[in-house]
Amino acid sequence: LRGLDEGSDTIGPLVTLSQLAVELELKRAHYDAALMRLDEIAATTARQDTWLAQRAEILEQVGHLDEARKAYEDALAALDTLPRYRRNTRASAALEAHVHAALDRLSMAIR
Repeated sequence: LRGLDEGSDTIGPLVTLSQLAVELELKRAHYDAALMRLDEIAATTARQDTWLAQRAEILEQVGHLDEARKAYEDALAALDTLPRYRRNTRASAALEAHVHAALDRLSMAIR
């Protein structure tokens, strides 16, 4: 992680390095640190949908179901703001389906 942080400090924030750092934080079960890194990525990118969905997955994993539901809903809202040509891609459709499935799963778990 230190090397990734040093690389980002040297060449500037790169999503690929930051995403790798998130994955390493998760492997180490440093969930708060992973969430903080996701927030940093989201602050530097125009699209929020992917990062909100990943945030929701982490929150769900650690049992913060209400927060996870909110983050999934925010991801859907972010998808809704995309221009049609971006929204109609396979990746966006897959993310939307994933988020809807997660919300269905959470609604059953929260009951």
